Amino acid sequence: MNELELREHLDALKQSNREQADYAKKAFIMSMISAVCTVCILVAVLVCLGSIMPKVDRIAQEADAIVADLNTLIADAGTTVGNVNRVVTDAGTTIGNLNRITSDIVNNDVDGMLKNINTLVSDTTAGVNGTMDKLNSIDFEQLNTAIKDLADVIQPLADFFGRFRL
Repeated sequence: MNELELREHLDALKQSNREQADYAKKAFIMSMISAVCTVCILVAVLVCLGSIMPKVDRIAQEADAIVADLNTLIADAGTTVGNVNRVVTDAGTTIGNLNRITSDIVNNDVDGMLKNINTLVSDTTAGVNGTMDKLNSIDFEQLNTAIKDLADVIQPLADFFGRFRL
């Protein structure tokens, strides 16, 4: 190899070296841009989560309150059903008393008949009054409000999850 060929090789190596250095700089710049974009995306995701989570928490708390109200109303309804069952039982007793009164009338036992009528009226009045008190204690406005609140809480969740349908 003569000196000219050696210089040509050295110049080619220098040129190749410069090209590699330029490529390395470009690769470094691209990796920095990629890292900055990744950080920006991460920040955007965290901001979105930060703004959504309080709303989801508030909706969950409202749903819990509504469920508690509904449980109370269900318990009250159970009590009312028990009272209605007692009224039905009292009605059965009343029918039995009426049968006894009818047989007493047939047998002309007026004193026993009057006693049975008094017992019948007392038993029936107490049962009906107790049942009416329980029915009057149900707060239908609160029940309607709880149902409306539940619908109001569920609607945003349905809208939110509806966005993810394909």
